[in-house]
Amino acid sequence: MAVLVLAGEPRLWQMMLLTALGGTGQAFFSPAAEGMLMSSVRGAQASRAFAVFRMAMRGAVVGGAALGGAMVAAIRPGGVRSR
Repeated sequence: MAVLVLAGEPRLWQMMLLTALGGTGQAFFSPAAEGMLMSSVRGAQASRAFAVFRMAMRGAVVGGAALGGAMVAAIRPGGVRSR
């Protein structure tokens, strides 16, 4: 998506397609990651492990957005690249 924006005028259909592909990937990743977590911990620890996992995932989303905003403010938007 960043390449589309930096390269010129992104079209709505291009952004919709990339968003759909990202959502599809997330739909496969989330259940698989949670399943792996649940298979690696036992009984009483499962609820705590799941809570820490979800907190880390949500924290990464919020922290990543905040870091991206700070980088755009410090460096011009074209200098910030996703990796």
